Amino acid sequence: CTKCTRSLEVGGDLTSGASLSSTIGGRMGDLTNTGGGGSLFSPAGANGDMFSASSFWKEATKYFNQVCLPDCNTNFNSINSSIASAVRNYTYSPMKDDSLYSAWQTLLNATSNDLTKDIVSTIASAFTFEAMPLSVCPYIPAYCVPFPGMEFAEVAPGTNFCQFKLASEVVNAVGSAAANPFASAG
Repeated sequence: CTKCTRSLEVGGDLTSGASLSSTIGGRMGDLTNTGGGGSLFSPAGANGDMFSASSFWKEATKYFNQVCLPDCNTNFNSINSSIASAVRNYTYSPMKDDSLYSAWQTLLNATSNDLTKDIVSTIASAFTFEAMPLSVCPYIPAYCVPFPGMEFAEVAPGTNFCQFKLASEVVNAVGSAAANPFASAG
């Protein structure tokens, strides 16, 4: 698969530990926030237009793992409010055959000092996602991470076949005219 390069254009060079923590923390915060997701889809958000209605959504089924859920009304907020104690965590790390793996591990395991403390802290904390409970998503946590601002709708009543649907917070953030291409891509 191709590598992510689009969001690199937002924010410029990271010249200090503070700018690294702020930029990466902001971008990852949008992705790990299981709330509304409005900021993630907004071109004014930390990720710029990375999650716009362009090619990202045209290939959504390529990047999302299809899993079985109890029904199309399943979303993280409804699950989290009813069985919060069963929520799992998934911490991202590049695969061993990824060109970033060695550098990631070196930074993650570096001794904390003035030079490394911000990157070590950011890698250790900003890449942890909440995953749906095993009782709802019977797969490893990596396949059960909900996407912020994304819900599901039944394709046709009674089919239990779900398609993407934007949460109301996202529609409010980007406007209904901008949200329509998202919905049609699902």
